Amino acid sequence: MADDWWAVDVGTLAFREQRPPANLRQGSWVRGHAYLGIDPFFYFERLAHQPGAPALIYDWKIAKIEMQTAPLVEVESRVWKYDEARLGWKEIAETNAWNDGGEYLPEAAYSPPVKAGAQHSLSPKKPMAGR
Repeated sequence: MADDWWAVDVGTLAFREQRPPANLRQGSWVRGHAYLGIDPFFYFERLAHQPGAPALIYDWKIAKIEMQTAPLVEVESRVWKYDEARLGWKEIAETNAWNDGGEYLPEAAYSPPVKAGAQHSLSPKKPMAGR
């Protein structure tokens, strides 16, 4: 935990680049809703090198990726949701979030985390040790 970011163990270590809640202490239990993003380069580039930063870099083995096929529909003024009557998934070869704005569902496994700079490979095709 730092002044401007904090980590939480939800079975997978995750972090939030934001001032921790005032009543949060190391070892505290937390409850809430979360969005889990993958590939936060700013952690690798900056936060991982701070004193006391936990190892949050995982090597992933991606088995497949699916993308939501339902179109977005406007349910209120400027509020969009997927058309629930047309929800579905299709397998895709690679993501393209900058252009398709898709919602992805990866089927993946990961190896234990490593500290930045500690024999880490950014290659998504690297097989995990012991798998």
